[in-house]
Amino acid sequence: MAKKIDAKLEKRLKNLGITAKSEDDARKKLVAKLEKEGIEGMEEEDLENLIDMVESFVEDDNDTEENDDV
Repeated sequence: MAKKIDAKLEKRLKNLGITAKSEDDARKKLVAKLEKEGIEGMEEEDLENLIDMVESFVEDDNDTEENDDV
């Protein structure tokens, strides 16, 4: 049986635009986002680390957009 996502992780995932009912589902979606950014082989990372990595790309994208306005 898949492990349900706790409220804290669910909120972090929602901020990334990811909805998932289980940790396995969230993991698949996070790994897919990382692969889209060119980072492969992250399937064995824990969920918190995957979220941290995807958040760093979102923050980088926001920084780039802010610098484009200058």
